[in-house]
Amino acid sequence: MKRLSKKQAEIDSLEKDKLKVTKVNKQIDAFKLTKISISEDQFFSDDPKSPYLDLVFTNTSTEALIGEYMFNIEIYSKKTGEKIAAQGSGGTFNDDYAIKPNETYDYHQPLFSEAVAHSNLWKTTKYPITDFAPYDLVIKAYASKITTKKDGVIIRPKADAAYFDAEIKKLNEEIKVLKETKASLDELELTDHD
Repeated sequence: MKRLSKKQAEIDSLEKDKLKVTKVNKQIDAFKLTKISISEDQFFSDDPKSPYLDLVFTNTSTEALIGEYMFNIEIYSKKTGEKIAAQGSGGTFNDDYAIKPNETYDYHQPLFSEAVAHSNLWKTTKYPITDFAPYDLVIKAYASKITTKKDGVIIRPKADAAYFDAEIKKLNEEIKVLKETKASLDELELTDHD
C-alpha cells in the first residue's frame, strides 16, 4: 500500500505542476501569432530580392508587454515532417516602448537560408505567399518569453500539458497493476487459510 500512496502523491504533484505550466503557457500565448506570410524584399537597394518571412504577433492580453521578449520560429517539411530550420528571435522593448493590449509587433526578416534552399519555386512565385504547401513548408512561430509589469519575465516551460498527461496516465496504469496484484495476493491469502 505504501507504493500506492507514493504513486498517488506523484500524480498529485504532477497535477499541480501541470496547472502551473498551463497558467504560464496561457500568459505567454497571449502574445499571439496572428499573421504569417512570405514577401519579397532586399536588405540593401543593390541586393537581389529574396524571400522574407513576415510575422505579426498581437498582444491579446490585458497588460502591456515591456522589457525582454523572445519567440521561436520552426520550419518543417510538409511532406516528411522533418525540421528544416529553427531559430529564436528576441530582444528588449525599452522603457518608452511597450506593446499595449491589442497592439501588434511585426517581424520582417530574410527567410532562413535552409528554407529557401528547400524549394526552387522562389523565382517564379507571386508574392506575398500565405499558402506554404506548394513550397513543402510548414511554418510555426510562438512566443517563448515575454515581460509584463505585473509578472516580470515569463518564460515558456520546456514541458507542456501533454507531457504531464502522459506521465499521469503512466502512473495511473502502474497503480491499476499494483491494485490488481494486491487483490490477487489477498485472494491467495484467503485460499491458503482454508
